[in-house]
Amino acid sequence: MVAGAIAVLISFLLKICLTPNFKFKYTPVNFWVAIFLLIYAICGFTSLAPLSSIKIVCVVGVFILMYFAIVNCIETKKQLNTMLYIWIIAGFLVSVYGIYQFVAGTVFTTSWVDSTMFNDIQTRVYSTFENPNVLGEYLLLVIPICISLFFVNRNWLAKICIAGIAGIMIVCLALTYSRGCYLGI
Repeated sequence: MVAGAIAVLISFLLKICLTPNFKFKYTPVNFWVAIFLLIYAICGFTSLAPLSSIKIVCVVGVFILMYFAIVNCIETKKQLNTMLYIWIIAGFLVSVYGIYQFVAGTVFTTSWVDSTMFNDIQTRVYSTFENPNVLGEYLLLVIPICISLFFVNRNWLAKICIAGIAGIMIVCLALTYSRGCYLGI
């Protein structure tokens, strides 16, 4: 994902360089996103383990910079809707695979289960993320977008499809057994 995001950022830089009179779009959120990135970087460079922290700062920094690329590249409502629908379709596919893992009883490492508190949990789904908590975090981002598309869509057939997709993602989230994500949703 980081490599893909870097490719997008390089493409965005090329767009900036090749577009005469390119102007950044300003939104009220831009300032706070930049402040968050600055604070995150300061914390990473001043941590007790700066070498390992800097790697994490770089990864998070790439994803934060993607915010600016997305804000400046999406110009129409149709482009925004296309991106959002692709995102929920990807979330749907990831969730279907996660549910398949649960039904099929995929081999699961118990290192992700707190066996002192939850000895009855046999399977925590992780789908394509290799970690149930990361899958839960991903679904925490996708489910609200899916639900918001349900409310803004006027077509009842589309609403039914979107509600079904949201339901499948919620079931997959439940199967991660990620308590923090339960609280987050």
